[in-house]
Amino acid sequence: MPKGFYQRRPVKERLLEKTVKTSSCWLFKGASLRSGYGCISIDDKTYTTHRVSWNIFNGEIPLGFEVCHKCNIKKCINPSHLYLASRRKNSLDAVRDGLIKVGEEHGSSKLTYKDVLYIRSNYKKGIKGNGSYLLAKKFYVHPTTIHRIATGKTWFHERKNNIYKPSIPDKRKCLHKRYK
Repeated sequence: MPKGFYQRRPVKERLLEKTVKTSSCWLFKGASLRSGYGCISIDDKTYTTHRVSWNIFNGEIPLGFEVCHKCNIKKCINPSHLYLASRRKNSLDAVRDGLIKVGEEHGSSKLTYKDVLYIRSNYKKGIKGNGSYLLAKKFYVHPTTIHRIATGKTWFHERKNNIYKPSIPDKRKCLHKRYK
């Protein structure tokens, strides 16, 4: 064996030795990414620990799916707290759980929920008085933004008791490519 070469321990062993098991979660205490997810190096590549945990305990991750947390704790690798979902489902769950800011809570939002309600109630397609251009000028946004709000392509979440809940538009009524 050449000098400096050593045999790596199995990934499962390396993963579990840096894990603290609490009453419900298995918290990875090793290295982590800026995003807050735990990470581990395998064959000189870095992988997030929750994905590695899924691979070890449940098998391969199918194409088009993400490994999500039921407990919303990024460092948890407990296989019973992980589930597979599409990117869309994962994003909607994150909005529902308050992990992603939407609407006026989002840092770059120029509109308030009140503005959106005003736009929806006053928007009339093709009418110069309350069309996209006039409303856009009033709220200092692009006319396309007004059209997307009015047709439900953006701001499709509902606000109840100051908490945003995603409401998925009916695919049959919406012809936008995102919902097909």
